Amino acid sequence: MDPTIAESTTDAAASAVTSAATNTVATAADLAAATALNANAALDKWLDQLAYPSLITLLALAVYLLVTLNVGRARGRFNVPAPQTTGNADFERFFRVQQNTLEQLVFFLPALWLASFYGSAKLAALLGMLWVGGRLVYANGYYRSPTVQKRIPGFLVAVVASALLWLMAMIGVARVLL
Repeated sequence: MDPTIAESTTDAAASAVTSAATNTVATAADLAAATALNANAALDKWLDQLAYPSLITLLALAVYLLVTLNVGRARGRFNVPAPQTTGNADFERFFRVQQNTLEQLVFFLPALWLASFYGSAKLAALLGMLWVGGRLVYANGYYRSPTVQKRIPGFLVAVVASALLWLMAMIGVARVLL
């Protein structure tokens, strides 16, 4: 073989290898950039979904704030000075609404967030909205009358919503673990 042709062929092959390597690097860099963009878009979408349970959390805390403020107003109205929590049956109903709401929040909030993470944030928020509504109905019924019939509908709505959130969270966690 002519040495000039051999050298020319070797140079062409080397150029092709360098070009392929450069393209491979560019492709890998492009792939990494595209993956980062996709990851950022996915993260943004996921964070957008979490706005729903975030709103429900804020509403649940607003319900708790409302019933807590109602206890303060009831103290003045029924002449029950702090730190007393008994002494007037009407005041005690306001106090029980606040305490029961606090007790329910301890179960509800983790269930809401776990169901949002491991299930559907929108469905969890819908169930959370039922909880918020149920707590308001419960409070209104209990404020008006000490009878169970007035408060049970709201209580049941809130408890069922919490139970469904817990179940949704359990199923989601089980899927990940199994």
